[in-house]
Amino acid sequence: MSRSRQGILSFLFLWMVLWGGAGCYSLTTGVTGMDPNLVATLDDRSLCIAYEGAIRHGFITQYIVTEINRRGLLSEEEWIFVNRGNLYQGMRLCGVYAAWGAPENQIVFKDAFNSKPDRLQLMYKLWANARKTIVIVEDNLIESWSNY
Repeated sequence: MSRSRQGILSFLFLWMVLWGGAGCYSLTTGVTGMDPNLVATLDDRSLCIAYEGAIRHGFITQYIVTEINRRGLLSEEEWIFVNRGNLYQGMRLCGVYAAWGAPENQIVFKDAFNSKPDRLQLMYKLWANARKTIVIVEDNLIESWSNY
């Protein structure tokens, strides 16, 4: 599969699962995580976000979980927290995406001197009436999070 086709399929998958653009019942098996070949083509970020979307919409997650485990993106401990929708300091980035899905906004802070790893700031609004939560990720691990 070409890179451009893979990118388009990944985008469509995420858009449909996360935003419900086509309605749950009209999604094909390929974009619901039930096609192991399509799941295997997703990049790590998309794969972890797809897990949260599949859980939220009641889709089968077998192939998504298998692929996440094959790539070693989550540990057993991280899976426990993900399945509860919780985070912890030191959890890997995939855990944030798998537990809470795609952030509303994501900002990358680059160190001008390359003396520190890049930092990610992920902004979430988890419930309609909730305050926003900012998750700070450094070197692919959760450093902190706070509400504002």
